[in-house]
Amino acid sequence: MLLLVGLTTLVVGVIEVPDLGAPALAPIACGLLALGLFVRHERTCAHPLIEFRLLGNRMVATSLAALFAIQFAVSITTGRFADRHGPRALVLPGLMLATASLAGIGLLAPSGSVVALLPGLLVFALARPMVFTPAGIGPFLALDGDRSAFAASMATEARQLGAVLGVALTALAHGSAPTGGSPAPAGGFAAAALSAAAVCAAAMLLVWRRMPGRAR
Repeated sequence: MLLLVGLTTLVVGVIEVPDLGAPALAPIACGLLALGLFVRHERTCAHPLIEFRLLGNRMVATSLAALFAIQFAVSITTGRFADRHGPRALVLPGLMLATASLAGIGLLAPSGSVVALLPGLLVFALARPMVFTPAGIGPFLALDGDRSAFAASMATEARQLGAVLGVALTALAHGSAPTGGSPAPAGGFAAAALSAAAVCAAAMLLVWRRMPGRAR
């Protein structure tokens, strides 16, 4: 309950600062207080929801900090652009880059050269934020009220389902990859990358045909 109240009031307060001004500081303060109490509770209870003691491990702490920072920064830049020009302006080229990079990775993976994969990995790293945030805010731009909330929850489920099926496909490809011409891990990785490229290509065609340039 402390985590739920803390995050909700903090986010609502931050969002309402431009419209409410100083009164929005009240929910922000309440959120920070609730989150502080949550951290204190988690550090002392026998079965914590979040194990904050793990942050004493430098690898864990720095990895989480990096993930938080990059996701924070990506949402700001791509979200603002998508608000002005519509999600399609980023989602379509992002899926194009993802398709091309994954196809390249899949074709070059059997060579076993990590250096050969670096260009494709760098391109894919650029493509992901172009798709992730703009597609996520699409429901909010296109729908109003309760419908946007339901669509946003469906967007979350789509991300989770894609991740689960992607992991399952990778495990399947590694387990069934041929061992004749290349090692099984390389062959499995290539099969998984090419399959992912096909999925991104299908999504790219769907976005090209169906996603409007700007939300109504």
